[in-house]
Amino acid sequence: MKRKLSTKMKFNLIKKFEKQWVAFNKDRTEVVASGKTMEEVDAKLRTAKKIASVISYIMPFDRHFAPYVQT
Repeated sequence: MKRKLSTKMKFNLIKKFEKQWVAFNKDRTEVVASGKTMEEVDAKLRTAKKIASVISYIMPFDRHFAPYVQT
């Protein structure tokens, strides 16, 4: 059964990783590696012999991002 995280739980999981790259486990319930660059995260995963399902950049919490799509 897949565990569903509340918004508060998700924020508590990532709040200390602001402005960093983060690797999550398959269920996205745990951070398995983090770093300032994606290459650093990849190196940590390889060293620890762990597998990440998702690698994502955690944007600054005081900023907003809206991509511009030209049609």
